[in-house]
Amino acid sequence: MVGISYFVAFLAIVGYASLPVIAKTMHLDVPHFLFIVLANIIMSVFALVFVVMRGEWSELPGLSIQVWGGLVLFGLVNMAAFWGFLYATSHLPIAHYQFVGVLLPIISGILAWLILGEIFIPIRLH
Repeated sequence: MVGISYFVAFLAIVGYASLPVIAKTMHLDVPHFLFIVLANIIMSVFALVFVVMRGEWSELPGLSIQVWGGLVLFGLVNMAAFWGFLYATSHLPIAHYQFVGVLLPIISGILAWLILGEIFIPIRLH
């Protein structure tokens, strides 16, 4: 199962790597916050199809207040990051934006260590 997890991670990285190019070709004509709203509505419609297909609605009543708080925090951080992404990609060449993005695994690793107690270990792909 670990092997497929790395493959899915790779696909996610490819998808995220393509987003600046897609966004830059279209968001120059759409105000940033409107772009965020429209993109999230479209994403929500696609996600809703999977929620219905997988029968995940039954999980909703059982979500704790801690989960709802985490969802609010996730939404706020995601909106701020999305706005920063749109602002940066409209003012910087994509290659420069992605170069700054090299810091992502370092920052994520430090946060995972501080908040989740995860340790850094070498990754060995079998």
